[in-house]
Amino acid sequence: MPLQAGDWQLDVVVSAPHKCLGGPAGLSLVAVSDQAWDVIEHNPDAPRCSYLSMLDWRERWHGKNQFPYTPFAAAIQALAAACEQALEEGLEACIARHAAAARACRAGAAAMGLALWPATPAAAADCVTAIEVPAGLDHETVRRHMRDRYGVATSPDVGVGNLIRIAHMGPAASGLYPLAGLMALGRALADLGADVRTGDGIEAALGSISADASTVVAAP
Repeated sequence: MPLQAGDWQLDVVVSAPHKCLGGPAGLSLVAVSDQAWDVIEHNPDAPRCSYLSMLDWRERWHGKNQFPYTPFAAAIQALAAACEQALEEGLEACIARHAAAARACRAGAAAMGLALWPATPAAAADCVTAIEVPAGLDHETVRRHMRDRYGVATSPDVGVGNLIRIAHMGPAASGLYPLAGLMALGRALADLGADVRTGDGIEAALGSISADASTVVAAP
């Protein structure tokens, strides 16, 4: 999704490459504003001689193009490859691809008769579709059934409520991937006794994918 750290006056932004970049887990990507660096530099309690020291990283990486400590070389090379893929695709195209996957999944969920978790469409993130679990069912039971019966894993509720999250990140934000999550969710809910229109949902999702096909291509 678009991120304008400067325009939005974000002083510290932390991300991870294993999400929409489709890179390796185990690394953190950090952006720091000039104002935040000034605060860090004047903080007498800022950690030093530590992997967690922002100042150590700045002095060695920014100043000397060196790692201050032993690097996770394989993961860094994998991150570089993921970044190269994203740049080759183009950031605008990458953002559009994730938005198209989210549109298809949300259209399908609505046509199935399911409620989306966000209060408004504007509040939804294009990297995930959060869907309310119908009354009388528990998300853990639904998720376990989806995984065990249909081999599709979805994300847990992270403590916010009775919901299912279907992710659209990296290569999974393309092609028919959104349909796999919808089909497994629909069949699992039906198996567990819920009234759900899985076929209508798949048709709606396919219609959304078809409408975007001329402008959105698959992930590289």
